[in-house]
Amino acid sequence: PVAVWAQRGRDLVAVCVALWRLGLPVVALSRDMADKNTERSRNEQAMRDLKPFAIISDERAVELLSIEGTPSDVAVVKLAD
Repeated sequence: PVAVWAQRGRDLVAVCVALWRLGLPVVALSRDMADKNTERSRNEQAMRDLKPFAIISDERAVELLSIEGTPSDVAVVKLAD
C-alpha cells in the first residue's frame, strides 16, 4: 500500500483518487485527531502492520520515518514535488 499523510483538502483527494485509479491500496494516516496520543498510536500501528512501500506527504513526512516499524526502504514523495 501507499501511505498518504496530508491535510484534508484537494491535494489529499487528488492523491487518493490517482492511487485508486492506478489500482494501488491507500492507507490514509491521521493528522487532525484531537487526541494526539491516539493519533500517533494509530499511525504507528498502520506503518508497522501494513508496511507501505511509499509515503506521500508534505514537509512533515520525516516525522513518519521516525516511527518504529516503518520500513527502512520506504520511498517518500512530497506533495510539493
